[in-house]
Amino acid sequence: MVDTIIENFLAPIGILINDTGVGMSITANCSSEIRATLCNDI
Repeated sequence: MVDTIIENFLAPIGILINDTGVGMSITANCSSEIRATLCNDI
């Protein structure tokens, strides 16, 4: 459940950051275990 909340929260942010050209690497890094640690700090 927390995973889904984080995903729903980061989805629009990832799209916004993607406009700057950095979002691709961030969203690529935000997968499963990494999402819990890396994306939680964003």
